[in-house]
Amino acid sequence: MDPVLKLWLYESWSKDLEEANEFTRSYTVLGGYFSNPELARKMVKQENPDFESSDEDFDKASKKMVEDNRKELKSRRRRKQLIKEMANPPKR
Repeated sequence: MDPVLKLWLYESWSKDLEEANEFTRSYTVLGGYFSNPELARKMVKQENPDFESSDEDFDKASKKMVEDNRKELKSRRRRKQLIKEMANPPKR
């Protein structure tokens, strides 16, 4: 195998692992906000000392997530309705 290709594949694999680990860590910290918000804030501050967050920010983000989920659900329902209508056109 070409050494340059091998190195490129290794670096790609390594970057994918880093991204997966970062996602898992962020997801875990988000879950921790519900059970121990102070510890979660400390964990975020360790990695990014300039990060500022308040309960109001968390409430805004939560409301936005709920609203986005509602929009997505409404969109899915509408798509399902359109598919049903296209599958069963009205008889004339």
